Amino acid sequence: MRPTGGSPLRTAPPHFEHRGRTESARWHWLSRGKKLVELGGAQAQWPYEALELARNADVVLAESELCEAVFGVAPASFEAALGPGPAAVLVTPFSLDGPYAGYRAGDLGIHARGGWCNIIGDPGKTPLRPGYDMIHRLQGVSALVAALASLRSRDRGGLAPFAQVDGQAVAATMTVAPWLMKRMLGTEQNRRLNDWLQGGVMQCSDGWAGCT
Repeated sequence: MRPTGGSPLRTAPPHFEHRGRTESARWHWLSRGKKLVELGGAQAQWPYEALELARNADVVLAESELCEAVFGVAPASFEAALGPGPAAVLVTPFSLDGPYAGYRAGDLGIHARGGWCNIIGDPGKTPLRPGYDMIHRLQGVSALVAALASLRSRDRGGLAPFAQVDGQAVAATMTVAPWLMKRMLGTEQNRRLNDWLQGGVMQCSDGWAGCT
């Protein structure tokens, strides 16, 4: 489902000139190979048509925040409404069976709840975040892997298991060093500065740079 006026990604930076028009390079990158299907019925019929299309697809990737608008069902009911046919992956900010199931969050909120803002930045100043929109890209990769595993199961004669990929879990899995330090050394990694390793987030003449 696309909002009125089209997807916000159509105007997202960086831009390039194409046939006299300024277009979004990010949109062209993420939308390559995609096909738009417009449902022809009345608005009240859209959820039924969309759900029927999804039931007959090989793979379904859905966002929890659009489930009700597109399919007419709550995110927690999406698996049951879809049935056992397609390899389905539901992308959510937080786990649907966890304490934040009803919460909404963007990239910054997910980074904070996933632990990133606790380990980036000067300890005497406000915390920093990783690069913009990183979680959505990582969720996309994780959703792809989950969908491929589901398809493999179906092709081998089993069911196509339903998968959920929540952003908080994805963010947490990328903060390898803190939990490894806690497990192996018993110490917690917090935001800190040091003299012996020029790493982390450093101030440059024209802004900040992250160095691992």
